[in-house]
Amino acid sequence: MKLIHLKQKRVASDNLMDLANGPLFNRNVEVQKFVYGVHDDQLAQLSEEIKKEAEAFKALTSKAKSIDEFLSATNSKINSGEDAVKLKVELEAVDEEIQLLKTNSKLASSTSDKFSVEIKELVENIQNLENSRYAIKAKLTDYKRLKASYEKDLSCIKDSLILRDSLSVHELTQKEVSCPTCSGAIKLDDEVLTNEQLEFEQRSVKNRLSGCSKAIDKIKLDLTLLDQNITERKKLLSTVRYDFEQNNLESLSPIIEMISRAEAVRRSLSERLVEIERNSKLVQKLEDIYSRIRSKEIHIGKLKTDLKKVESQLVSTDDIIKELSTHYKNLMDCSKLTRIYGSSIDKKFMPNFRERTYSKISSGGVRTLMSVYLYISRLKYLLENGGYLPATLLLDTPGQNIGKYSREDGDDSSLSDPAIYEQIYKSMVDLNEIALKDSYQIIVVDNDLATSLNEDDYFLVKRFDKTEKYGEKGLISDANLADKP
Repeated sequence: MKLIHLKQKRVASDNLMDLANGPLFNRNVEVQKFVYGVHDDQLAQLSEEIKKEAEAFKALTSKAKSIDEFLSATNSKINSGEDAVKLKVELEAVDEEIQLLKTNSKLASSTSDKFSVEIKELVENIQNLENSRYAIKAKLTDYKRLKASYEKDLSCIKDSLILRDSLSVHELTQKEVSCPTCSGAIKLDDEVLTNEQLEFEQRSVKNRLSGCSKAIDKIKLDLTLLDQNITERKKLLSTVRYDFEQNNLESLSPIIEMISRAEAVRRSLSERLVEIERNSKLVQKLEDIYSRIRSKEIHIGKLKTDLKKVESQLVSTDDIIKELSTHYKNLMDCSKLTRIYGSSIDKKFMPNFRERTYSKISSGGVRTLMSVYLYISRLKYLLENGGYLPATLLLDTPGQNIGKYSREDGDDSSLSDPAIYEQIYKSMVDLNEIALKDSYQIIVVDNDLATSLNEDDYFLVKRFDKTEKYGEKGLISDANLADKP
């Protein structure tokens, strides 16, 4: 009911019969189909489901094509389950061979391990000797610096003793001397040493210098012995390394090379096995996709069968237009117009007259008649067949452009014929022949009242008279309902 309400609301609000607005007018066609029951919810649901299934079918087909092309390009379309089993057996054999070779390599490497331990010990020993040599050389450098300091001190003492012989007692004891550069006085704060003190200091420095020289000689001797030790150790290291390499070439190297080749074979077999298992999965996936595609085809076929069944039970648009055209043609044939021909309803549910579309008719009176009889035709169809609109017709001034008094010039650009006017009301009264009055309702607001109407044919709500100077004015809803006898 909500859908029906929305459709009716759109009919009332969108002005769907606007021929100048193409998209809006096309919507009117779809609404008319709904009104007459052409569209069905089940039909729309089936169509949408078929569309979704078709899209899924297309996606599966595309996916299957991609996988099939890849398998064809790699020559892997055959199911290679047996090859995978065979490769697994070969891999187990290679693993056993590698394990055996590693066991032999451990036996062969026991001798090499002894060499390795000896080489490691020699390298560490040589490194320790090198560190000791570096420390001894640093110590020798320190002693040489100390010896140079003692020699300088001894030279200064000798020079001081020589100068004392040329200086007087006064010069030796004075507290100030003149500066040779600025002629100023320089104050001397240190005490003057005696000759005995200088001689004592001279003997002390000589003793320290002698001890330092002996220490330097001993360090040089130690350094020479250490260099000889390092040289011998390096020669021994070279010999051990040579023996180690010879042992590897004779026993360990062949085993290692065999292990390396076996590992390479194992890698190759593993890669081949991974490739076969991957292709096997792709083949299985391709089969699953083909199975799903077949299932989709069956399902889509069933949906299409159901769609055809539903469509066969729906009313055909052509049948509806044919029946509407029949009603419309009969009404136009009885309309009292002249030159009546070419009356029909086109596929857009619009009226034609004289083989011209509604928009091509220039006469306002004829267009009025076409509109009135179009809506009467629709009401008659709804009364006979039912539909999604209430059986109610509202007409506003159907006599517009149609007068009740004839014109002598015969021009139908503004029709004026009481018979044409009366025929409109007669067409509405004739609906009693196909339906009870209680099953439909026609409300007319008009400037005139047809004289051919019997009192039983209508109910007059209110009649206004323009000649009354002080008469009532306003809408029908403002008027008082007259009591019908």
